[in-house]
Amino acid sequence: MVDEDEARHLGALLLQRLDRLEEALTGRRYLVGDRYTIADLSVAPRVVMYSLVALPVDPDRHANVGAWLGRLAEHPPFARSETVRPAG
Repeated sequence: MVDEDEARHLGALLLQRLDRLEEALTGRRYLVGDRYTIADLSVAPRVVMYSLVALPVDPDRHANVGAWLGRLAEHPPFARSETVRPAG
């Protein structure tokens, strides 16, 4: 378990990552230009999980990230990957 100070620090680090992702997506539809690649498939699940730690993507601060996540949600392979559940 993390204390309050560490939680704030970790939240700030995640926001910095979102800021870098926002910048990387400026002028691009996907992380590597205009094509969906394994880069998108590997990074997006981590970003989607931010909301689980009470850090949702703010559409005002991270409009490119939000638009990118929207495009991914409509991409059939990514949409299928979001429905896979662990066996058990």
